[in-house]
Amino acid sequence: MTGVYNGVNTTLRRVVWVALTILLAIGKIGSAQTVAVAQLSGAGTDESGAAIPGAEVNVMQTDTGFTRSAVSDERGEYTLPALPVGP
Repeated sequence: MTGVYNGVNTTLRRVVWVALTILLAIGKIGSAQTVAVAQLSGAGTDESGAAIPGAEVNVMQTDTGFTRSAVSDERGEYTLPALPVGP
């Protein structure tokens, strides 16, 4: 009877080790693909506080010269998603 339980126990240990190895590998693959990004949003207003619809908003990453633009909506609000992080 002990031999049967030892076989099951050994098989169970192997399955657990294989599962842990796969989970650790997947975790490392997922973290290797992580990219830091930022989002910039705001609202353009004039001196009286009124919204400025249709205003072009430009941002530039100074180290690389990367630029992105957006146009404000009817409330003067804009969003620039997925910007690379850095100066």
